[in-house]
Amino acid sequence: MRTYITGDFHWGHENIIKYTGRPFESIDQMNQALITNANELVHEDDVVYHVGDFSFHKPWSDIISQLNGTWVFLLGNHDFKRLNGVPLHRALELRRRGKRIYLNHHPKECLDIYGYDIYLTAHIHEKWKTKVIGTHYLINIGVDVWDFKPVNLDWLLSNYGDI
Repeated sequence: MRTYITGDFHWGHENIIKYTGRPFESIDQMNQALITNANELVHEDDVVYHVGDFSFHKPWSDIISQLNGTWVFLLGNHDFKRLNGVPLHRALELRRRGKRIYLNHHPKECLDIYGYDIYLTAHIHEKWKTKVIGTHYLINIGVDVWDFKPVNLDWLLSNYGDI
């Protein structure tokens, strides 16, 4: 089992293509690329943490049924409060390779939380990939800076785990 992290898919949000300069000609092309990219990496026994702003349209089950793996969702500012009756997580903590990792959609909300080695966030799309603010090491895990693909957590920690 492998663990992946991603965020800011914005399924069904046509204006996100224009707002962030995504290289897609239509929402259908973007949605299909996100499905294809995720499924090329993620196997059925893998877990994917999506750090907010998954979808603008319902039903999510139609989209999720096309994706490999088990998906765990955090609440973004454009998400519905519930996913098929299951509440979305506001924030999560992971432990991997001796690191305490905090997941939250909003970078600003990470700044009020202390004691973690790495803060994985989204929300800011193409604005930056990594940022150090005070004692906080933030990594933007949104698809806009990761070639529209989920990122393997072990690879991420090997390549971005030390500041």
